[in-house]
Order: sequence, then structure tokens, then C-alpha cells
Amino acid sequence: MAEKGKNVRVRIFIGGKVQGVGFRNAAKTRAERFGIRGFIKNLSEGNVEALFEGEEGVVGRMIEFCKVGPFGAKVKEVEIRWEEYKSGEFKDFQALR
Repeated sequence: MAEKGKNVRVRIFIGGKVQGVGFRNAAKTRAERFGIRGFIKNLSEGNVEALFEGEEGVVGRMIEFCKVGPFGAKVKEVEIRWEEYKSGEFKDFQALR
């Protein structure tokens, strides 16, 4: 259930042991539950990139998840870039390859 608040957009780069541990699928499950739109994908250098759009409260919860990750992940760094919210750019949340 989405929390009330203004809509925001954030791009996050997560480093550490974040590939091969179910990070994308765990994030997708949470994002769908929270009504967040955007994507998450593996990057060639071993990091993960995510873009979240949605209500400020639930996007904040996704940021907190990214700082820890799923069981087996070892997050070492998180870079957060706030961007201008773009309504309608994403219809849902996707875990990309």
C-alpha cells in the first residue's frame, strides 16, 4: 500500500556483492508491493543500478532496502542521485538484465 506524499524520483548505484544474490528480484517484489515504478539492472562492472519513482515515503523505504539488500548481499556503497520526477515515463517496475 503506497504511503501518502509527494512523488519523487531517485537513481541509485549499489556496489559490493550485489549480483548473483537475488538483489533485482527482491527489489522488484518490494517495488511492486509499494506501487513504485522504474527499473533495476545489473551493470557490467558488478554494481546494480536502480531507478525508483513513486510516493516519497515508499521510495525512502526502497532506498533503505538498497543499503542492506537481500540475504547474501554485502552492500559496500550506495550512491543516491535525486532527479526530477517524470510522471508517466514508467508504467510499472522491471528487473532488467
